Amino acid sequence: VDLPTYPFQHKHYWIEAVQDTVDVEQAGLETAEHPLLSAVVLTADETGAVLTGRLSTRGHPWLADHAVHDAVLFPGTGFVELAVRAGDTVGLPVLEELTHEAPLVLPSDTAVTLQIIVRRDPGSDRAALEVYGRQDDASDPTGSWTLHASGTLTAAATTATITPADDLTHWPPPGADAVPVDALYPHLAGQGLHYGPAFQGVRAIWHRDDEVFAEVELPTPGVEQAAGFGLHPALFDAALHALAGADHSDHRGHSGQEPGPQLPFAWQGVTLHASGATALRVHLRPTGPTTIAVSLADPDGTPVATVTSLVTRPAPSIPRPADDPTHHALFHLEWTPAPALPGTSTPATPATEEIALHHVTADGPDMTTRVRSALRTVLGILRSSAGHEPTTSDRTPIALITRHAVSVADTDPAPDPAAAAVWGLVRSAQA
Repeated sequence: VDLPTYPFQHKHYWIEAVQDTVDVEQAGLETAEHPLLSAVVLTADETGAVLTGRLSTRGHPWLADHAVHDAVLFPGTGFVELAVRAGDTVGLPVLEELTHEAPLVLPSDTAVTLQIIVRRDPGSDRAALEVYGRQDDASDPTGSWTLHASGTLTAAATTATITPADDLTHWPPPGADAVPVDALYPHLAGQGLHYGPAFQGVRAIWHRDDEVFAEVELPTPGVEQAAGFGLHPALFDAALHALAGADHSDHRGHSGQEPGPQLPFAWQGVTLHASGATALRVHLRPTGPTTIAVSLADPDGTPVATVTSLVTRPAPSIPRPADDPTHHALFHLEWTPAPALPGTSTPATPATEEIALHHVTADGPDMTTRVRSALRTVLGILRSSAGHEPTTSDRTPIALITRHAVSVADTDPAPDPAAAAVWGLVRSAQA
């Protein structure tokens, strides 16, 4: 066996991955200290803030496990998480209301830039909140922003907001019947809601009349991320899957719910009592014809979060990341045989239009010289034609005909390098 004549040097020569991080403090910003956000700017007049971040399935692979109708969709619980974090930034930790304006589709090959704008009402403990997104696109760096969610933040209540219905210390819930969960996620997939492992957190479901109870937990990879969130969106989203589980077993947890796959639409009274949960006890109860209340507690029954009212609606038709289906597409040239023209009885007539014909030869002792010779000749012809700037009436067409410049069929010989170079040069000039 032939071996190198020097000892193994233990060196590698591949390119190291570059971390997608930026020192925002060097730009005069503050670090957001959140997995989904990068920076925060508090306005000088103390009336608001702007939080920014970038979302992608590359930077946050678990987001790819939330797909609706074959499109990766940022979960509604993710908007709640972002809104609550924005509220904490300005000292208004309660999400009074939040409405989803437009779905946020995450492309597979690019990121989405987020802006969360908080505008505080002067002299009050309330602030308006808007969440905008814009797809990163090198071809359109000034693309338009889309409003994905809007709502209102408010100060924490001065009195306790925990009600007896939120007490989940007695577990399993007394008087409740267990519901099978084995078929839950195949059932949801059949409705167009495709949840990958990161979002398949339901472990048990019970029902008692119109109430639904559940146990959910983060899969192992998500547990390590939970500490950075107020309430991990995948865990929060899994808590809402219990509604579909009860419905699938003919025990409707929400009598006013429309048939079909449901997604969160409007939230009211969202309060986070503890952060970093990795497992939850869940209580979902109807509060009106189309609303439910949500109570979440940790495995010991300690309150984690409460939602006064949640309205869901059928999953909308999800737009693709770009309206143009060829956006970011890669193209290739395809040759199609041209049909033979039908015969004609009209005799040939002399051409009335002048055409400049040039015979180009590729001479030289080797291929490199032949290619350069052909390119120099054709380039001189093109420059000569463009140099005299003819008028429209006396402009003479130039026809350049190549042979074996490309292979149009599997049986064709390999392209001639000189002819191929001429072909490419002229196509570039036309462009």
